[in-house]
Amino acid sequence: MKNRLIIGVLLSAACAVDAGAQRAEPSGARAFTIEAAGGTVGSLAGVVTGLAIARIDRCGDEELSCNLSALAVGAIAGTIGATAGSVIAGRMNDTRPSPIGAFAGAVAGAFAGVGAIHLLTEEANVRLNRPVVLLVFSVAQGVLTAAGSRLGAAIAR
Repeated sequence: MKNRLIIGVLLSAACAVDAGAQRAEPSGARAFTIEAAGGTVGSLAGVVTGLAIARIDRCGDEELSCNLSALAVGAIAGTIGATAGSVIAGRMNDTRPSPIGAFAGAVAGAFAGVGAIHLLTEEANVRLNRPVVLLVFSVAQGVLTAAGSRLGAAIAR
């Protein structure tokens, strides 16, 4: 078992080196998709970490200040995570991401994520459980993070 793992790692490394030598810069749509995926994963990781640090589970339903402060910590951590995820995914795939554009997009994405959740829960009367809320927020933030990064990269060229 251990030998198979070592052989798998060595083959993966050899393929990565070979692919890196032949890799061209991804197209606009592919670069956007790569950075959006990274931003979404980073946002989700950041929000979950932020909510765990803020210990939102200790807030009661009627404790508005506790809930708002915990959600603010989650949104800030999500913004940091989305920015980092988008930039890291972009750099790993040679998309030439814009960290400043990604950060601006992540901030806008945090507001869009809150708006999307409000639209679904209040206007469309859809009852969402916590994992779905996290996913809706993270996808909105990840997509806008990638949009900001691509826009920033286009301006920088």
